[in-house]
Amino acid sequence: MKVTLYAPDVSLIWSSAQKSKKLMDKGVHLSDYWGSPVKFDFTELNKIKPSMLREAADQLAADAHITLAALSNATQGLLDDQ
Repeated sequence: MKVTLYAPDVSLIWSSAQKSKKLMDKGVHLSDYWGSPVKFDFTELNKIKPSMLREAADQLAADAHITLAALSNATQGLLDDQ
């Protein structure tokens, strides 16, 4: 059996996973799946992407000692979806 949790409060899910021994002490059987890494999927990237891009552009312009208006083309890395 696999358990999938969806919640906006990632810290709540993480702390619950860390306390899984308490469940086992109460007789709840957890398979080896819990030994696998926890995977978090962030689904709200499009909401924060504009501010992330603006912040990165501002920092790049500052590092290059130019104005943001003078910055016409730049590459600063990728967002990994895995």
